[in-house]
Amino acid sequence: MSSTDAKETLAAADEEKKIPLELEVTVEEPETCKRHVIVRISETDVRRYRNRALDEMRPTAELPGFRPGRAPRKLVAAKFRKEIEERTKGSLLLDAVSQVLDEQDFSAISEPDFDFDAVLLPDEGPLTFEFDIEVRPEFDLPEWKGLKLKRFSTEPTDADIDEQLRRLKGNFSRLESVDRPARFGDTLVLDIEVIDPESGETVDRWEDQEIPIHKTIVFVDATLEDFDALMHEAQPGDVRTAEVTLSEDAANPELAGKKVQLKLHVKEVKEKVEPSTSELIERLGIESIEDEDDLRERLRQELVSQMEYHNQQSLRKQIVSKLLADANWDLPEDLVRRQTQREIRRMVYELQSAGFSDEAIRARANDIRQRSLERTAAAIKEHFLFERIAEENDIDAEPYDFDLEILRIAQRNYESPRRVRARLEKRGEMDVIRNQIVERKVLDLICQHAEFEEIPIDQALVDEGERFGSDLALVGEPKAELPEAKHPDAPQPLQNPADRS
Repeated sequence: MSSTDAKETLAAADEEKKIPLELEVTVEEPETCKRHVIVRISETDVRRYRNRALDEMRPTAELPGFRPGRAPRKLVAAKFRKEIEERTKGSLLLDAVSQVLDEQDFSAISEPDFDFDAVLLPDEGPLTFEFDIEVRPEFDLPEWKGLKLKRFSTEPTDADIDEQLRRLKGNFSRLESVDRPARFGDTLVLDIEVIDPESGETVDRWEDQEIPIHKTIVFVDATLEDFDALMHEAQPGDVRTAEVTLSEDAANPELAGKKVQLKLHVKEVKEKVEPSTSELIERLGIESIEDEDDLRERLRQELVSQMEYHNQQSLRKQIVSKLLADANWDLPEDLVRRQTQREIRRMVYELQSAGFSDEAIRARANDIRQRSLERTAAAIKEHFLFERIAEENDIDAEPYDFDLEILRIAQRNYESPRRVRARLEKRGEMDVIRNQIVERKVLDLICQHAEFEEIPIDQALVDEGERFGSDLALVGEPKAELPEAKHPDAPQPLQNPADRS
């Protein structure tokens, strides 16, 4: 076969790819967000694809006694039968699944789940295979215009800025041992003993844990309230006890959801030695911050972002509670579990963009971990709702939206935008940023058509600094790191539903 003949054969094969397959498709609905699809491909198409696979192999097929491309079709078919069958099956399945997803009226949110090796290509007759796929639930979009919402002012006071400056200095302080009873703001070095109250046995023990004295300590799998009162005037050698309830998703299944006792052995008391304002400015090393006035203005802007975040979250809760009041469709548990890390990642980037500290971010992440199934299921429903509104109003993330979002994250973390973008792209997390941008635009659209009542800011939001997020899981496994981009294990983002309507 000449090179011209080979090109013509391949061109004909390319033209054949455009011919739709003759499919018989049956779709079953075992669950709200799942479809079981049975596909039957006609014998004509199986034969056409098999011939195409043979034609694609002939130009390079080498058989004894023949130049490449000159061996008879029957000999090539016999010699390379296995390769031709695998290529035929692969092309048929890929094209058939793509055509099914294009033609059906559901929106897929995952890749089809089927066993490629279990699909057998028949010598004669049609090819039948089946697969499962997760889909966006079908629901009537509720009326989202004209909602009555409440919001508060996002302008910080001088006292708010003073407190923000104090917290920033705390982040750059060093710890020194002190010979006095502990007080609020100190850091304790603790050995933590976790005891099963039913058996009285120690189920885990963690040594040399540095825990600052805050009102609330949010571990990965439990929350300890009133920690400041519990450790008031504690000294080395003291042992304080507390009781906490482990989350339902705690790593130790025998203790999940149960109460355990904590014995906190105090080994050392440390206090923070904060830098002066001038030392802090020097250590920050930001060209635009030359004096305290510049620093306070930067902190004011960060506080505005944080208060706007709280306002947006408050509005989001109000909107979602109104629009999803009747969303009683169930979600597959495996989908919810897979998306837990995505939900944590989305929340982390939102908080980083708003300028929250690592302690505050870790506390929020641990909150989600402790009630992961409940919280993630709600987040997925919100995602489906916002995606529907976005699609119907042609809302999407534009290139400049990504630039702005990356710039915000970089500024709040004192990094370069180029470094943040490279990290996001390497980890395949630009989709998380895209969802964040789209959802924010949808919220803005809803708010443009809403009626507002101005209310005082919730004091609980102002008291964010009273919570400390620990990276320690009390039972079952070692420390769980804050899911920052510097850590290598990236979650798989929720795939954006394609428009199948």
